[in-house]
Amino acid sequence: MPMVLANLRIGGASRRVLMEAPKNGFFYVLDVKTGKLVNKPRNFVPVNWAKEIDFKTGRPVPNPDAEYWNKPDGAVVYPSPIGGHSWNPMSYDPATGLVYIRPWSWPLDFGSIAR
Repeated sequence: MPMVLANLRIGGASRRVLMEAPKNGFFYVLDVKTGKLVNKPRNFVPVNWAKEIDFKTGRPVPNPDAEYWNKPDGAVVYPSPIGGHSWNPMSYDPATGLVYIRPWSWPLDFGSIAR
């Protein structure tokens, strides 16, 4: 997935960050020097495979409702393996402070796979 480097004003100071919108559907902002999360990642497409990304660890908090392998009828999971964002470019506009992404919002019914 494409990543974008930028200087953002955070807490009154300029910080060099790396922004990424990967397949998992959550948007990350990382400090370039430390690699630590700058933001609590939030979803940019519908997501149900995880409840959230833990800010302290950077790891997802799994959602038991999306565990298709534990359900007799499977589960519909967002985003699908195609992902929330893939190879499509993304960009950052410092004038607006916005990141532009071409997201994918397709679920996958893992029911047929789980049976």
